[in-house]
Amino acid sequence: MRLIRSFLTIICTLLIFSWQAHGLIQSDQSFRDQPTIDRIEMEIRKELRRSQGPGISISIIHKGHEVLNSGYGFANTEDNLPVTPQTLFKSASTSKVLVALAILVLEQQGRVKLTSPLSDYLPDIHQSLSELTLRQLLTHTAGLKDLVNDFGPPGVSRQIDYANELNKDIFLTSPGEVLSYSNSGYNIVGAVIESIMQTDFDSAMKSLIFDKFGMHSTTYRNDKVNRKKLAYGHSITGSGASMSAQLPDNARERASGMMLTTASEMNKVLGWLVSDHPESDKALKDKLLTIIADKRMTGSYFQYGFGLFHSEYCGFGSIWHTGGMPGYSAAFLAVPSESLSIVILGNGEDINRWNILSVIMQHLLSADCTPSPGSGELTTFTHNEILELTGTYDQGFGRRIELSTAENGLVMIQGSQKFPVRKNTRGQLVTLVDGKPRTAYGIYRDSKQKVKYLQYWVRAFPKLD
Repeated sequence: MRLIRSFLTIICTLLIFSWQAHGLIQSDQSFRDQPTIDRIEMEIRKELRRSQGPGISISIIHKGHEVLNSGYGFANTEDNLPVTPQTLFKSASTSKVLVALAILVLEQQGRVKLTSPLSDYLPDIHQSLSELTLRQLLTHTAGLKDLVNDFGPPGVSRQIDYANELNKDIFLTSPGEVLSYSNSGYNIVGAVIESIMQTDFDSAMKSLIFDKFGMHSTTYRNDKVNRKKLAYGHSITGSGASMSAQLPDNARERASGMMLTTASEMNKVLGWLVSDHPESDKALKDKLLTIIADKRMTGSYFQYGFGLFHSEYCGFGSIWHTGGMPGYSAAFLAVPSESLSIVILGNGEDINRWNILSVIMQHLLSADCTPSPGSGELTTFTHNEILELTGTYDQGFGRRIELSTAENGLVMIQGSQKFPVRKNTRGQLVTLVDGKPRTAYGIYRDSKQKVKYLQYWVRAFPKLD
């Protein structure tokens, strides 16, 4: 009897989880405001023309209803194949939230602890990495460099091999100090998933996530997909969009963003995440939405959790992620308070996803997406600040920033170029081009107020002694 009861409990749990993933999304044509959809689609086509991007796929779910699920432009300019809702795109780093969710599912099953050392799951990992935790890796706070190779061996994933070959040279700084985005960290997470599931990463993700959410087309295997179903990456040349002959893939580094999916399948997870259905798996959703790296650690307007950025966007508290790789661009944005989720997948590198997201927010939520004033009022650094900031900031693999004194204060040297530097009202360092603000860098200080990092976007640049 006990065995039968346990079996029934497992079946019921799987049915509920599957029902959550499917039943919360309804294709209700009466819910569509066609004039609003027409305006959104007009802006999507306008962005395609501006960027010369060949194709875009977009999925929008609002209050449990599928508002839009459409393709625009071409998936393959050699064969003139149009993008359809079934076209598979490289989702790049937007897929990191699914990797994080897979670990949280394993934690819920009692098979992993976020705070346990890596050596518990990867016994052959180098000693220098053995005490890192999954929590640090998933939140980009492990202090690792961001090394990624978009092209590598095809076939069955073996991220365990990748992880076991790393050593102390992968470290950028000490763990737990600052957020610095690391694809390498997520590939180590992929190795942990392989180890726990006792199978390759692709099969493990299918079992943990894809099957449960009805993502039946989603895969990490380029070689298993019919060419006619793929959106091939394109770059823009003087003569227009040039199609890549090869799709990015690396069987040793798939967890960092090698997934192939459709916009609508990706949105099944986000639609579940922002839903308010009483039978949703609230504990799992709440865990996925937890903020770990707050503004004290990011030094910027955003915060970060498990594969998710958290910030305000167009006046609404939002969760989001972007992604890019050779020939592709991707983004998703969700507003939990409005049960809205949007996924954009493109096969052009210059597609401005934020323009499209803003248009959708404006039309569906009457949001004010007016750009912020930017850097604010600019001032010069004091003499002491100049002395503190002057020096070399290096990520350790070719990304280097030099700050040097100049007649008018401070300049940033990048390669052969020099940029005057000012300070804005947020305390950030701002470079100027033709007298206008271009790029802002956060200044991160240690407990003794000594300058330790410059932070550009999601990457920290440690100051060399």
